[in-house]
Amino acid sequence: MKVSVIGLGKIGSCLSYFLASYGFKVYGYDINSKIIDSLNKLRNPFGIEPQLSNYINKYNSNVVILDNLEKTINNSDISFVIVPTPSNKNGDFSNKYILQYIKKLAPILKSKNKYHLVNITSTVMPGSCDNIFKKYLLTKNLKEDLNFGITYNPHFIALGNVINNLENPDFVLMGSSSKKSYDTLKKIYSRIYPLKKIKKLNLLEAEVTKIAINSYVTMKISFSNIISQIADNANSFNSTEVLNSIGLDKRIGNAYLKVGSAFSGPCFPRDNIAFINYLKKSNINFGLQNSTVKINLEQTSRYIRILNNFKNIYKKNPKVGILGISYKSDSDLFIDSQSCEFVNFLLSKKYSVYYYDEYCNSNLVKNYFKKISHAKNIESLIKLTDIIFVFYKDKKISKKINKMNTKKIIVDIWDQLDLKENHFFLGKNNILHLKKTK
Repeated sequence: MKVSVIGLGKIGSCLSYFLASYGFKVYGYDINSKIIDSLNKLRNPFGIEPQLSNYINKYNSNVVILDNLEKTINNSDISFVIVPTPSNKNGDFSNKYILQYIKKLAPILKSKNKYHLVNITSTVMPGSCDNIFKKYLLTKNLKEDLNFGITYNPHFIALGNVINNLENPDFVLMGSSSKKSYDTLKKIYSRIYPLKKIKKLNLLEAEVTKIAINSYVTMKISFSNIISQIADNANSFNSTEVLNSIGLDKRIGNAYLKVGSAFSGPCFPRDNIAFINYLKKSNINFGLQNSTVKINLEQTSRYIRILNNFKNIYKKNPKVGILGISYKSDSDLFIDSQSCEFVNFLLSKKYSVYYYDEYCNSNLVKNYFKKISHAKNIESLIKLTDIIFVFYKDKKISKKINKMNTKKIIVDIWDQLDLKENHFFLGKNNILHLKKTK
C-alpha cells in the first residue's frame, strides 16, 4: 500500500519518515514551501526533533515530498490527515483546515474512481468524523466503502520525542465506521505493531477516547498538585514521599503522580476544555474536569507566594531567573507554558527577569515578552539573578546545577536537584516557612 501524509508539520514530518522506515512508499504533502524545500534538501525543518534528522537521511528514498494534492492522492491508497485543529474561542477544536482538505479531496476522489481511505489523525471534537467529514463526502455523490472510507487514528505523542512515541505506543487507537475502512488501516499497522496493540472502536468512541485520556492524565496532575499544596501550610510534609507512596497502590500507579508544575503544552489544556464542552453539550456533569482546570490555574499563585517570602531578604525586588521557559525539555513551545503566566506577572510588577532555555529561539521569546533578558547559559543565569525557578524536568539541567557550588536560592518545582543549601522544591514545607531574614 502507498501512503500519503497530509500536513508535514512537526508530527506529520516525523510520521512520514517513521512509516517510510517500515518500507512504505510515502507521499508527503504540504502548502508550506519552506518545509517542502527543507525536506527535499534532506534537512530537518524542526531541529528540536533530533531523531528526525537521522530518519530523513536513512529513509528518504521511500519518501516523495509534493506540493500537488491531486498527484499526492492519486499516488496513494490511504491519507494520514494531520493538519492543525486550533481551538475556537469557546475551546472547541476547529475543523477549518480538515474541511479545506476534504473539499479539495472530493473532486479528486471522484475522478480517481478508486477506493481511498481518509485517516484523520488530528485531534477533533467528538462527532466530527461521522457528522461533518463523512457527511460532506456523501453529499458529493461519493459512496462509503466504494470511493472512500473514514477512520480516526490520533497519536499520543510529546513534541521533542515524536518518533520514539510512534515506535513505542501503549496502544494504537483506531476508530472506524465500516469493516473495510478498519481492515485497510489495519494492513498498515499490522506491519508495524503486534495486533494486540490495536484497539478497534467506532468513530465516536475513538474521538471521545482521545480527549478523555488526556483529561484523565491532567486530573492526576491536578491531584498531585493538591497533595503538594498541603506542604504550604503543614509543619512537616514532603509531598514527593507521599505521592510516591500513593502510587505504590496498583489501582493508581506512579505515572503523572509527581510534584511538578501546572500542566501545559499543545494538548493537555486544550483537550480538557474540549472535553468539558462536549460534556456540557451532552448534558453530562463536567464538574470533575472543571475542578482539574481550576486547580491547575492555582499553581502560578503558589510561585508568587514563594517569591514574596524571599522579597524582604533583598533591598528591592529580587532579580528572578527562569530556567526552562518552554513547556518541556526538547520543545520550543513557550507561549502558554507553565512559566508563561508567572513571567508576565513578574514583568507587570517591574521585576528584572532573566531566562535560559536551550530549546527556544531567543528572538521569538524576546518579541513575545519584550522586557525579558536572555542569559547565554545556566552559569550566567545564576550569576545574574537572586532567585531561580526551575520550571521543567531536564537531566542536563539537574546534572549541571548539582555540580555547582552556589549560594543563590533555587526553587526546584519538580524536585529533581540534589543541592541541599538554598535549594527548595514545591511541595516541601520549608519553602513557605523560611525565616524572613538571612
